[in-house]
Amino acid sequence: LDTLRLNKGEWYQVISLKLISKASSSPWLSSQPHQIFHAFTDLCRQKWFHLASEEKEDTITVILNFEKEAFALTSFKIKQMISQLHQEFPAVPFQIRGAVSCPGPSKGLPSLGKQILDVHRILRLFQEPDQVMSYDELGIYKLFLSGDNMSRLKEFVPENYFIFRQNHPDLFLTLATYLDTGQNLAETARRLFLHTKTIHY
Repeated sequence: LDTLRLNKGEWYQVISLKLISKASSSPWLSSQPHQIFHAFTDLCRQKWFHLASEEKEDTITVILNFEKEAFALTSFKIKQMISQLHQEFPAVPFQIRGAVSCPGPSKGLPSLGKQILDVHRILRLFQEPDQVMSYDELGIYKLFLSGDNMSRLKEFVPENYFIFRQNHPDLFLTLATYLDTGQNLAETARRLFLHTKTIHY
């Protein structure tokens, strides 16, 4: 950590972002993921974070170092940063799947790394656009992360859920956002850039 200059604060957090191309007909240009990831790390640095990152093709893993636990990034804040990336790169059709660890001390870095792997395992099940989730938000899904329980997870999700998600992706996104916001119409409309009457309809 000293070599990486990640010793300025007591707290650490690990974030992993995976880029997903929305244009199935055109592959990534080799520089596009790097440009997007560079812009993301710049946004992190604007928040006074010390960080180290590693890129592998369409994925970046970032270790943040900060002085107070309250400075940790939330999944909501990272979604806002992703919105900024979409504005900065309007010609690049991409989505991001993001995993966020809890904040922890340096001795807990291995467990923070495991947290982001666990979050990605859950996110792969749902494949939502620009989905970001923190380990704290996994809730009951944590029960399925040990052993071979992941293969059993689909047994607990009604078949109608998958049919609805496949046949009505826009309505599903609206419903998921509505539930994520605690059934708050105004917040749902704000997050989806819609009018509250449209959500209510």
